[in-house]
Amino acid sequence: MKKLLCILMCMLMVLTVVPANTSAADNVLTIPEATALAKSQGYDRFTTEKYYVTGQVSSIASTTYGNLYIKDSAGNTLYVYGTYSADGTTRYDKMTKKPQVGDVITVYGVLGMFKNTTPEMKSGWVVSHFSGALSRISLVSAPYKRTYLPGD
Repeated sequence: MKKLLCILMCMLMVLTVVPANTSAADNVLTIPEATALAKSQGYDRFTTEKYYVTGQVSSIASTTYGNLYIKDSAGNTLYVYGTYSADGTTRYDKMTKKPQVGDVITVYGVLGMFKNTTPEMKSGWVVSHFSGALSRISLVSAPYKRTYLPGD
C-alpha cells in the first residue's frame, strides 16, 4: 500500500512540470495511445507538442544515452530514444538517479516514427521516477478521470 501511495504521489508531481499554455490533462497518454500517435506521424517525423507517458522500465538499450523500453501492465511497450533529467539538461549517463529495469517512470517528450519502423518518444525528460516494481494500478470502469489533481 505504501508503494502504491508513493506511485500515485509521483504521478501527481508530473503536473508541476507542465509548461505555460499547456494542459497536462490533454498531454497524458497511455502507452497504446502514445504508440498510435507516434505511428500517425509518418516517416521520420515527430509531434510538435510533448506528451507524458508512464511505464515500467523493461530494458535499457544504451546506458550512455538512456535509450530504454517502458511497458504497461498489459505488456504494451514504447521505445524512449534518450532520457534526460526533468529539466532536460542532464543526459542519462550524467544523471545522479538513473532509471533502472523495474523502475516506474513518467517521461515527457515528442512522439514519432524513426525511419518509419519504430514508434518512439524522442529525448524523454524523466519527470517522475519510482524505484521498484509496481504491482498494479487500474481504473475499473469508464468513464474515469485520467488526470488526478491534489484534493481529488
